[in-house]
Amino acid sequence: MPAMEGKAAEFIMALFNSGYVMQMVKVSEVITGLLLLTGMYVPWALVFITPVLVNIVAFHTFLAPEGAGMAYFMLLCWAILVWCYRQNYKGLCTRKADCDCKR
Repeated sequence: MPAMEGKAAEFIMALFNSGYVMQMVKVSEVITGLLLLTGMYVPWALVFITPVLVNIVAFHTFLAPEGAGMAYFMLLCWAILVWCYRQNYKGLCTRKADCDCKR
């Protein structure tokens, strides 16, 4: 990857300098990757990785367009998987969900 300049470099340095964000992102990516590769908890893994993917796409769309192709490819792969597992998300898309809790 070529050296970044301007706002893209400032943003990445802020993430690195925070001391935890990049480690958290990497742990999220590794856990999600393992779940996707093993086929375990795939719907959960897709939900878990969504904020990371949204930030990757936004970063390359607005700050570093030279890497946008790979970001959009990743988004396409994610969208295909979400579509394939769409039945698992029906409960998340109910307007007024039922609660089994007794009060």
